Amino acid sequence: MLMKKIVLVALFLVVVIAVFSVFMVLNRTTKPLSEEEKQQALTKILGRRLNLTEKAPSQEYIQYKGKYVSFAYPSSAEKITSIINGKEQEKSGLEQFSFNFDSPKVYTFFEVIQANSNELTLTDYPSVRLRQVQSEIYSEASVTADNRQGLSFEKHDNSGFEKTAFFFVNGRIYSFSVMGGDLKAVETLFNKLISSIKFL
Repeated sequence: MLMKKIVLVALFLVVVIAVFSVFMVLNRTTKPLSEEEKQQALTKILGRRLNLTEKAPSQEYIQYKGKYVSFAYPSSAEKITSIINGKEQEKSGLEQFSFNFDSPKVYTFFEVIQANSNELTLTDYPSVRLRQVQSEIYSEASVTADNRQGLSFEKHDNSGFEKTAFFFVNGRIYSFSVMGGDLKAVETLFNKLISSIKFL
């Protein structure tokens, strides 16, 4: 009888120890993944490399005021000027301005040109027509800035993302392009830029 009780107690202790061991194994804290392991896991899931260190463009904006338009752009952006043989390259059109970021890599280009006599609407402008013809590459939508209607085009491909808006105001064609590898950064910057436009 005593032997039976000892065996039952021993068996009970073995079951308790086994259950406790399984519980400890299942609830142990896992070692956090390193940045490289996170990159590898996300690359495997997405099928492309993802930059985990990218930051959104600065939330502080300053005003660009040109001859034909003004708009807000991030204060941390680097203005781009084309210099050849120590001299700034002459710009085509009436007005141009471009800037970029390194993290995330985003490039923005703005231009104003005088419409020629054959360009009576936006759809007469070759850059707009080209995007409309390539509807399998570009998606088209209407866009409004400073109470003026325009057209916007969006493109997603292996090289990255592009959002471009066109406006026809007072016989001039305005184009605003934002390009980069980070869709959220491109959309955020594009939306802020468009919402701040004032045609002069």
